[in-house]
Amino acid sequence: MAVIATIGRKELTPGAHFIAEGSVIVWVNENGDIRATRNRCGHQGAKFGSASGCVLTCPHHGWQLDLSQMVYSNPTSGQVQPELKVEWSGTDLLSIIEEETVLPWSNSQPRGLLKPGEFTIRFLAHASAEFTMGDFTLITDPWLIGPAFLRGWWLVHQPPVDWMDRLANSDAIFISHNHSDHLNPATLGLLAERTVDVRFVVPPFVDIAKKLQQFGFKNIDVVPFGVWNQFGTDGRFMVLEDKTTRNDSGLFLEYKGHRILNIVDSHNLNGGILPDNVDVLLSDFASGASGYPVCWGDLLSEEEIEKRLRNNRSRMLRKVVSTAQTTHARIVVPFAGYFTEAHPADAEIQRVNVKNTPEEVVAAVENQTTAHGWIPTSNAVFDLATEEVTTDATKFEIQNYDFERWLAPIRTSRAFKPLQDQQGILEYFEWAGFRGDLILDIFETSEDFLTIERRTTVDLRGPRLVGGELDPNINYKKMLVRTDIFRHVLQHGLSWEEISIGFNARFTRSPNVYNMDFWTHMQDSLPSGSAWAVN
Repeated sequence: MAVIATIGRKELTPGAHFIAEGSVIVWVNENGDIRATRNRCGHQGAKFGSASGCVLTCPHHGWQLDLSQMVYSNPTSGQVQPELKVEWSGTDLLSIIEEETVLPWSNSQPRGLLKPGEFTIRFLAHASAEFTMGDFTLITDPWLIGPAFLRGWWLVHQPPVDWMDRLANSDAIFISHNHSDHLNPATLGLLAERTVDVRFVVPPFVDIAKKLQQFGFKNIDVVPFGVWNQFGTDGRFMVLEDKTTRNDSGLFLEYKGHRILNIVDSHNLNGGILPDNVDVLLSDFASGASGYPVCWGDLLSEEEIEKRLRNNRSRMLRKVVSTAQTTHARIVVPFAGYFTEAHPADAEIQRVNVKNTPEEVVAAVENQTTAHGWIPTSNAVFDLATEEVTTDATKFEIQNYDFERWLAPIRTSRAFKPLQDQQGILEYFEWAGFRGDLILDIFETSEDFLTIERRTTVDLRGPRLVGGELDPNINYKKMLVRTDIFRHVLQHGLSWEEISIGFNARFTRSPNVYNMDFWTHMQDSLPSGSAWAVN
């Protein structure tokens, strides 16, 4: 137990009190009952602003915390906020107490001498790297060919020509979460044709193991969070959970006492409690990964979109710097952000969706911390023993996106018979299982969004098809979506992140309030399989 803040009795008037430089919130109700919590939103760990009565609103995404109950009222998931203990010290001083956590990495190995080539990081592409630790090789999040999010994201780097051999011969492949830039269908499908016996290490998210099984992979090791997994006599790894209420994770590696922390693209890894004295920190950096705000041009002006993107980029830079400071990292690697909207039909998104560059990230880190940066390139290898980088630029191919190879199979969904009429769309929403006060107005369009091919309006309270006048008292969302993408997602029961993150739709809504329940369900809570037995 540790006292992290104090406040005098005379200051404890009814209402919210921000103390300890704003890091702790104390709530006092009219009866004098007292509750306290860390000033940390349960979504992505941001700080709340001022209170309106007993309600705090997070400035990042609008999450609202009811301090009187320590439960989130928006989204309406009933998520509970962790509380701190309050205890009177004498009669006039209230102590805010936090239970000390026994950290799983407290029993750190003593740092041993590394030989050159013994502990290395080989960058492959985006969030994929090969970690060699003695005789053990682990590869992370292999997106190494084709697109992610159906057609929205394409690789910036061409991976080494021997990437398939490296995957097939690795001791383990780690998949951090189910997004298709990490659990990539194109890459995994080709790997399964080569071998289904490679070992996968995955966090305890049911959807990841199920998807790997659908490819035919047989050796899937689901590991619990926060537990060391030993390899050899000198190495171990641990999977850490992202606490943002979505299924995401990071990876902590230790070999002979030397530490690598890969936070992938977690926003609040392990609730902000992270290992110290990290040798290499790998962190996402780019921002611009979401369809919001760039796909909301009917709701936001280009100036407002640019402003929000600028704020998002600044927030991302602060996250990288803060994580480097928290972990006392020696080397920081901009990671998991090397994607581009390369398809010609997405040229406007690519123009608007400005991202942080790795050079900007390294400059911020080196200006504000004691760490140094490494900007990885294809087939480059960082050696922890020497801190030198080597690369062989002859061993990767010239980038060739081969759009038609990957998009032709998606277009076949246009002809999927159950979706030829609107009754099939209703069947899909009955299967999907979301029920809520929302009218979803779907305009299936051509690739450039200019030609409306079909309109279907669904009242999700039913669900039921509706037309004509819409009830103005019900939340309304309009979606222009590419026909082939929309039907492909419905046909195969895919997460709607393939639509939203892949920049495959244009949106507006009334009122202008994030439909958190709808998106959470359609992204993370769809039933297994699809709406049709034969798809």
